[in-house]
Amino acid sequence: MNLKLTPLYLLSFMILVLLVHEIHDWTHVLVARIGCSCWGMRVFDGWDFCPDCFPSAGQRAIVTVVGPVINFILLWIGWSLLNEDNQVGEQSLGCTLVLATLPLNILLAATAGGGDLTTAFRWLEPDDAQNNPHIVSILGLLITVALTVPPLIRTFLRLPGYLGKFVAFPILLWVPGKLDHWVGVGLNRWLIKPGTDQAHAYAWVIAWLILLLTGWFFTRRQPAELIREVAL
Repeated sequence: MNLKLTPLYLLSFMILVLLVHEIHDWTHVLVARIGCSCWGMRVFDGWDFCPDCFPSAGQRAIVTVVGPVINFILLWIGWSLLNEDNQVGEQSLGCTLVLATLPLNILLAATAGGGDLTTAFRWLEPDDAQNNPHIVSILGLLITVALTVPPLIRTFLRLPGYLGKFVAFPILLWVPGKLDHWVGVGLNRWLIKPGTDQAHAYAWVIAWLILLLTGWFFTRRQPAELIREVAL
């Protein structure tokens, strides 16, 4: 097998990265809306509860944790596709799906004592846990490692050759997270400036989601082309 890392594949992969981010944020917002009487605040790279909503700690924990649940589900779907008995196209899609969830960003956030999963646990932290302020961070990190590292190891092992394992893997693991951040910051700077009302903010974010879905529709076959069998 060999690696087919084409410009069209990279475009499709980056669209998927941005689309997963949007699904993650919309999941937060939609679940928050169920518990509140108003829509939360949205920008291109984040969300928040609406100012008139005062959720309990339990509600905040649920709304916070549903975002990473999306990422972890996609990670493990990718892991299942990487079974060595699957077709090469399925394994290619599995590699793409695992890396498109930005697992490195998830791990780094948990290592720093943050991230949605750790924050959700912190909302549920009992008063007596204040005697050991690091216990929640450690718990969040351990669960995050358990959920992200096995799919990453499997992805590393399935990528073919030196180019796949030691060039493509680290690049696709690190660079997309940076690009995702820059895209969000840039779009906010251009389209959702301070003082923009939420109706206009939602219009821009929904338009962005539609654009990403359209881009994914036209490039959706590319992830299955990452790994190709060598013709004999």
